[in-house]
Amino acid sequence: MKEFLNATRLITKVKMLRSLHKGAAFLLVEGLSDARLYGKFMDKQQCQIIVGENKQNILGALTGLEDQNVAGYLAIVDLDYDFHHVNRDSKNNLIYTDSHDLETMLLASTALQNLLIEYGDEKKISLLEKKRNQSIDKIIVEAAATVGYLRWCSLEKKLAYRFENLDFSSFICETNLEVDEDKMIQQVIKNSKKPVKIESETLEEWLKEYKAKNYDPWCICCGHDAVRILLIGLLKNFGAYNAKKLTLNALEGSLRLAYTFDDFMDSTLYISILTWESHNKPYKLLKQRKIIEQAG
Repeated sequence: MKEFLNATRLITKVKMLRSLHKGAAFLLVEGLSDARLYGKFMDKQQCQIIVGENKQNILGALTGLEDQNVAGYLAIVDLDYDFHHVNRDSKNNLIYTDSHDLETMLLASTALQNLLIEYGDEKKISLLEKKRNQSIDKIIVEAAATVGYLRWCSLEKKLAYRFENLDFSSFICETNLEVDEDKMIQQVIKNSKKPVKIESETLEEWLKEYKAKNYDPWCICCGHDAVRILLIGLLKNFGAYNAKKLTLNALEGSLRLAYTFDDFMDSTLYISILTWESHNKPYKLLKQRKIIEQAG
């Protein structure tokens, strides 16, 4: 009932703003961090960004907005684990992030390399990459995907595991950023209030089965998990002197700042917004490229 009421309030907010801004387009996003990033690329004269608080509110509101024939709105939500059945047709006023969520899009772009130029030690990064025979982005995303498979398993099998405030340092090796799966499982169970009781052998087998699916790790890993692993790397392994006081929030903010218009243009998300604009004239969301460059 609470989700329904929140969706109803979101519909009311859009309709109220429509009466105040008759020619404006509305962009519905999940949270403040989404609004901050997408706001860099949207025309504030023609677009109003509305924070829906969560994905469920937005999905619930879309049905009501469509039924009431409200025009000129587009929603962007995280892909999460819906990559099997999402509709990429942006004519239906709903589009998804290219990968699991906003943060994975940032880490998969040049924003990560730009951030490492500022906060990373080039020699230490090179040593780790040679040791693992992988680039730093692949090292991070594969570690986060291991946690992601456990998240997915918990979600589908209704295990009620709690990942919020999970102590990643208890199962991420500082020297190579590899995941100790046994310690990860133990830590997740310890972090959960009332998890479903499953034999450890069964859970390990389930995790093995999920990992055997071998999906794109950028679709499996949670971006917040990946940023936590990146933070461990910067604090304990390959960070420069100015990385020692970094926090999770500051690191995520730095990634948003490092994400450029060129990165955005390379995304499927950008193309989907252009497609939506072409089917919903005269409503506009995006800034013109030259305006963004002058502002930068």
